[in-house]
Amino acid sequence: METYPLYLDGTLSGKLICRRDGLYLTFEAYCFRPDNGLYRAYAVGERGELMLGVMEPRGEDLYLARHLSCREAEAAGPLRCCEARAVFPRAEEGWRTLEHPEEFFRTGFFKGQLRDVEGALWRERDGGRQLALPFDSRRPFLLTELFCFARIRSLQGRQYAVFTFDRQDQPVLL
Repeated sequence: METYPLYLDGTLSGKLICRRDGLYLTFEAYCFRPDNGLYRAYAVGERGELMLGVMEPRGEDLYLARHLSCREAEAAGPLRCCEARAVFPRAEEGWRTLEHPEEFFRTGFFKGQLRDVEGALWRERDGGRQLALPFDSRRPFLLTELFCFARIRSLQGRQYAVFTFDRQDQPVLL
């Protein structure tokens, strides 16, 4: 039996338990239920992800149990975590279009890396700011030096790498 963290909107919210039963893997996902929306669980591996299914409400939590063949599951590679994603996009509060992403940073090295980036978003959050840059696994990652600080999230129907910064523009690990 192995246990993996389960993230919902980039926040640790539960766990995924994986058990091997002969030629099959049994997955059980548990997480906090943030609202009345529908959420789909994905096991995220080093080479891809496995859609496990829609989680069902159980009181204050969401739950899912699923059996997959080991062969079917190995395409994703070794597992890293689980993600619960809204089936229907929710309105994201506070996100605004960033017409000139290079102006997000007050000073420094990163200003030049954001020239000509389209589709960037930003918002104020917890005394700091968040920057959301379009993410596509087939394209170079923007702000590679900050890769480990990013959370991949779906916003407004697209995938984004979301970074959180404090008041001094220092990255915050969530």
